[in-house]
Amino acid sequence: MDILSTYSLRCSGLAENKAYYYRFLLKKTFFSQYPESQVENAKINVKVRVLKFPSLLKINFILEGEIVLPCDRCADDLEVKIKHKAKLIAKYGDETSDLTEIDEVMTLSKAETDLPIAQHLYEYVHLALPISRRHKRKADGTTGCNPKSLEELAKYTEKKVEKSTTVDPRWGKLNDLLSKK
Repeated sequence: MDILSTYSLRCSGLAENKAYYYRFLLKKTFFSQYPESQVENAKINVKVRVLKFPSLLKINFILEGEIVLPCDRCADDLEVKIKHKAKLIAKYGDETSDLTEIDEVMTLSKAETDLPIAQHLYEYVHLALPISRRHKRKADGTTGCNPKSLEELAKYTEKKVEKSTTVDPRWGKLNDLLSKK
């Protein structure tokens, strides 16, 4: 059985104007299905609320959990907590399509019995990732990064060069032209 097929919502046989609730757990096995994923190890709880209307499904997602990512500075594992809310509207149409002008809206065929949401969950997790992923500073003000990695990085970091106070005479002449105005 395909692992991603377990991440779907039942959309046929639902009573109209009623809410339905689902829960999913995203772990290493989920993210291993996406080789391009930035996330390899995680434990994310997903709560899904589906409201069924005559012409559409209104779906709300709440994702909460921890993700293990490499630190941008020292490359050691860093546990990042995420909390993300998202919504999706699935309008009934002739055929299923994720392609619409609005990111939150998709078309769902009336013949569909299940709505696969694995790709949406994958995207929501990646949207929740922080831009900068660094260890927090300790209480004493020192960095939480691996000191050995930082020492190695320092070897290859460019040293700051002091700026010379003397101006090249060619540039000095140009400055004279500017000051004459």
